[in-house]
Amino acid sequence: MTYEQSRDHSSVGSLDEELFHSLHRGPFTVMRSTDGVDETFEIRSRVTDSYVAATHFWYSGASALMRATVVARCLNRSLFGRWLPPTVHRYFLLDHPPPYRVVRRLCDMQGPLLVVESSHGQGVITVDGDHSESQVVASSICEALNHRFNRAIDLQPTHRKLRSFGFGGL
Repeated sequence: MTYEQSRDHSSVGSLDEELFHSLHRGPFTVMRSTDGVDETFEIRSRVTDSYVAATHFWYSGASALMRATVVARCLNRSLFGRWLPPTVHRYFLLDHPPPYRVVRRLCDMQGPLLVVESSHGQGVITVDGDHSESQVVASSICEALNHRFNRAIDLQPTHRKLRSFGFGGL
């Protein structure tokens, strides 16, 4: 999904988003778990307790918890309008800047995965499998992140964006 496509869905949900919410009813919560190899923070539906996606970690779970929380809040935003504390919002954008995309990966231990990545190629969250439901989930997460964070960057004053790319005080 390109940046322009993600912006087109600001007022109405895409088909993937509608299908996602029919498969996984919100609100969504984050729960610590394990997948047999790694420690995880899973995003789950509070209504059906269905698994949506997970962040994986080995040592420190702080970054994984932040990523899972941001994704859960992005998915909940369309339902309830709640958002994140400004500090978490800023740290997430520093570590995982938009735009986001879905990438297929093959894991030796878990098989095929879909990973939502930031513009720097860092994984934000992993969706197990490579079947049609996984693709809908990954696409919906990607769309929710792009909608939320591309809009946040668009709202920054232009001189800040130019200065961050080395154009001085323009």
